[in-house]
Amino acid sequence: MSNTVTITGHCASLSVSGVQNAVTIEAADAITASGFNNKVTYHSGTPKISNSGDSNVVTQG
Repeated sequence: MSNTVTITGHCASLSVSGVQNAVTIEAADAITASGFNNKVTYHSGTPKISNSGDSNVVTQG
């Protein structure tokens, strides 16, 4: 709950669940967000995005 994580480099897949987590990643092939009020920011690429739950945000930035 309410964690902030920064991942450098590339991941094959990233899964974020829980409440009010903030994750920044350089690049990923797939991003899954579940739970509530999570924010995932990726810097490059065009990952396959799966977004379930409520008020989760996955954006490029």
